[in-house]
Amino acid sequence: MSRRGMPLTLYGASTGTDRTSGRNSLAFLAVLGLALTPTAKVRAQALPVDSVLTLPHALAIAEARDPRLRGRASEVRAAEHTVTLSAQRLLPSIDLGAQVARATDNNITGASFPQAVVLPVSGPVRTTSSGTQVYGSAIGAMVAWAPFTFGQVGAQRRQARAELRLANAGMSGELFDERVTVATAYLGLLRARELVRVQRQSLVRAEASARAVRALAASGLRPGADSLLAGAEVSRARIDLLAAERDAANAGGRLGELLGAWSEVPQLSSTPFLDTIPDVPATRPPPDLAQHPHLEPFIARVAIGAARQAIAAGSALPRLSLVGAITARGSGIAPDGVIDRSFSGGIAPERTNVAVGVMVNLPLTDALFSGSRAGIESARLDAARAELSAQEDHVRAGLLAADANLSLALSVSREVPLQLSAASAAYQQVSSRYAAGLATLPELAQAQLILTRAEVDSVLARVAAWTAWLDRCASQGNLAPFLASVP
Repeated sequence: MSRRGMPLTLYGASTGTDRTSGRNSLAFLAVLGLALTPTAKVRAQALPVDSVLTLPHALAIAEARDPRLRGRASEVRAAEHTVTLSAQRLLPSIDLGAQVARATDNNITGASFPQAVVLPVSGPVRTTSSGTQVYGSAIGAMVAWAPFTFGQVGAQRRQARAELRLANAGMSGELFDERVTVATAYLGLLRARELVRVQRQSLVRAEASARAVRALAASGLRPGADSLLAGAEVSRARIDLLAAERDAANAGGRLGELLGAWSEVPQLSSTPFLDTIPDVPATRPPPDLAQHPHLEPFIARVAIGAARQAIAAGSALPRLSLVGAITARGSGIAPDGVIDRSFSGGIAPERTNVAVGVMVNLPLTDALFSGSRAGIESARLDAARAELSAQEDHVRAGLLAADANLSLALSVSREVPLQLSAASAAYQQVSSRYAAGLATLPELAQAQLILTRAEVDSVLARVAAWTAWLDRCASQGNLAPFLASVP
């Protein structure tokens, strides 16, 4: 028994790997290198039909050209920048400002609400309005630092990290589903092409039997009706071959779409899928639900909900900031009212002010609605937790079904060699008896049909065992055991 699988001696099994030349392998590796080059056009490629495409190579090509994976990678980069931005909120903010203006100085007594349209004017009130304009300047810097945020910045950073985890989970989940889809399509095409080989072999047998029947009927040893029946069997075998070729074309189109190939998908490597059945461990550890690709997004959403709830609960807490500022101003009007009419009068700063203090901002209105905001986020968090619990149950149920399907598929794959051996021996005996005049043509046709069905069942059982092993690993959220069985 090999390390990778259990050997099976089956009728007509052939991998085709030994017939592959080194030149074809090098040609395929060149195409793979082109697919993995960042500057290559990976959306559509023409695969060399004379090469042998292995499953690992197919996975690499599909991953390199999938636009959805590139989109997920962009989402991850955006989330990483969001985490960096959330850390910057712990740093002090520094604002710089400067201006030079030529304006009038017509001030008036009274208060007004701040707005963006009315020009602010400083200085004494003038008795009359004047249109004289002078230069004025202002420059300043302010530093504000909020060392005490009462958990607000921490909650915002937790939310940013949870969103990054969600983006990474989307990326890993997309990659995981892509690998499962490509592997399933690969096995489907391999099965379809092997069934074409089986049906072509059945047609060869039917044509050989028809030639023998016509010869016996021409010599008078068999009735002429046998020739017609033999011709009908040939037509049936040809129809079955055409149906198998149609299914193979559809399966090839599916895999070609995933690989971005315009031309026909090349020959597939049948090793080990048509030579062995999976060597499945007798004891399989339970899945790590915290690392399951299909559960990670829901776990991340729960973490995001908890962070949003903390932000909402602290929305009414005070904001405390340490503030420092320095400003300088200049004016073209002296304190005694004399106007400096020189070209640069008022541009240079003349007075400087420095201020250091503590600012406390208490959002009283937000306190009226903080309970409602926290209630909304709490309800959303409960919904996220319930959805996570439902998904965990779904994963566990899927794993149980995959275990049962794998056990059944392995049992069937161990039984089909007996069926194939018996059907092959029966066909040989009935064929000899018919040539000796001891069996009828319907008996020969039935033996041919049973042999063809046994060959089909053999192909289906072998590939079904590998598909069930793939499904079992996919249900557990870890494809490493399956990929370790594939060379």
